[in-house]
Amino acid sequence: MEEVKKKIVKMGDEVVQYFLERDGKDISLNIKEDSEHYYLQAKSDVYISEYELEEIFSNYKIHRDLEYDFFWELVGENSEEAELELLFMLADDTKISYEDNILEFNIRVDK
Repeated sequence: MEEVKKKIVKMGDEVVQYFLERDGKDISLNIKEDSEHYYLQAKSDVYISEYELEEIFSNYKIHRDLEYDFFWELVGENSEEAELELLFMLADDTKISYEDNILEFNIRVDK
């Protein structure tokens, strides 16, 4: 499997784990592909406190950091919550929304 597809698999795994650790309900994960990008959409009915929501928007909505491309294979090896932050550093674009207890992550990864 090519490297970018392996990244998508790890990202999906980490986002689903994030929801499960917070007792998320109706978790969905959708992955689409076009000629230039992969799109990962994950959402769940989950309660997020104001503090945690602020943490998500300030810490997890991070631009791509090319230095992390060298270490992406280590993501998910120790199941710490910080792994989700690393995944967003690997993404080329991330959009996060939370409305009516639905937390949604939309992640784009360029090929």
